[in-house]
Amino acid sequence: MKYFLHGKGTFMTFVFLIVLFVTVFSAFRYNKDIFSPARIYISIYSLLLAINSLRLSALQTPWTLTTHLLFWGASFFFVAGGVLILLVNRINNPLAAINFGHIRDNIKATAETTDWNWFHQVWVFCTIVFFASYLMSYLITGAIPLFTSEPDDARIKFFGASLASNIGLFFGPLSLILATELAFFGSLQGKRRIPVFIASLVTLILYITIVTRLDLFRFFIFAIIVYHYGKKKLTAAQLLSVIGVSLLVFVAFFLLRIKYNSMAMLGEMNLLKMPLKYIWCSNFYAYVAGNFWNMDFSFAKFVEGLASHPQGWGFDLSRPFLYLAHMESGLANSYGFDSIMNESVVRVKGLNTIIYVWHFFKDFGAFGVYFLPLAFGALVTVFYVNTMNAPTVFRISMWALIVPMIVFSYIVPLWEFWFTYLNFLIMAIAHRRLKIAT
Repeated sequence: MKYFLHGKGTFMTFVFLIVLFVTVFSAFRYNKDIFSPARIYISIYSLLLAINSLRLSALQTPWTLTTHLLFWGASFFFVAGGVLILLVNRINNPLAAINFGHIRDNIKATAETTDWNWFHQVWVFCTIVFFASYLMSYLITGAIPLFTSEPDDARIKFFGASLASNIGLFFGPLSLILATELAFFGSLQGKRRIPVFIASLVTLILYITIVTRLDLFRFFIFAIIVYHYGKKKLTAAQLLSVIGVSLLVFVAFFLLRIKYNSMAMLGEMNLLKMPLKYIWCSNFYAYVAGNFWNMDFSFAKFVEGLASHPQGWGFDLSRPFLYLAHMESGLANSYGFDSIMNESVVRVKGLNTIIYVWHFFKDFGAFGVYFLPLAFGALVTVFYVNTMNAPTVFRISMWALIVPMIVFSYIVPLWEFWFTYLNFLIMAIAHRRLKIAT
């Protein structure tokens, strides 16, 4: 039992891979939707736990009983919340089933009633804001992160150049998201197609020079989701290809950040206490395992009495609005809360991300760890079910923005970042319906 709980060696890796295979295979074999909330959660965490269970770093210690109870409890309640909604839907609609042909037909029909001229204007606005913000950050910092000797440090300075440019830079991924929807559903033709393509290509290139990954991955996931529902259902081979390309992009950005500096890689190896033979995967492994050992480290410190952390009572959930109101740092300093960098639980400098369970615990204790995943699981599944039952361009696009919140919950709680709500707001503004003459 101890061997199983501690997840030692490759045995638990094998177990988690089996869970992943069964989850994905059953979806394709029985024509289920691979992007349903519970299936996404189980797939993502099975894969991550399989990697974490390799135990390649000497920093990894067996999870405490507290960590097991909190993590598995949160996971159970998230999935249970979704399954409960699906059962209620099945009882109310016994013949309900995912019909991708029906979904595509509905999306096509609602696309014809969308005011794409207005949508294009919103895209133009987002693109101009990004270009202006990029130029402002460059003029203030005097450098483009990719072309500096320390790209990672330069990236932070670039984003923090000013409040206006910080907000405006996040319009870059928004521009790419809107352009994708224009390309898929907006019937880009004639004079409009080439400018949208060129501006999007320039936006993508400029955003790459900032050497940040999260928002580009969010954009890629958005494109995959809207293609999956609006154009053609992904096959297993296509999904594997997407995962492979994503891993290559992740590694490529790591190399861009350290500028192919072998000493930087060796330094990271020493910090992580990993054997030299694993240097090729050290950064990727750290970004996966680091979140799990930070979670265990945090609970060992704060749950088992080795340190104290003030109860947030919703502070973390309110971060996006407190940040925009210029109140976040003041309240954090006054009450001793962590910043968004999670200072109190970092075991290795630079690896400051942590599984979402800790964020819920900081706000509401064990109650929050169980109740919030249950509530979120139920809410996102309600939205998912309604979207599949009555799909529209707008609903599918919103779902494509929600999926990354589940995918990246192991590393970044996107609901604590203001740009998540900016995405929702702009998407709602962009999807104006045509005025039909009566």
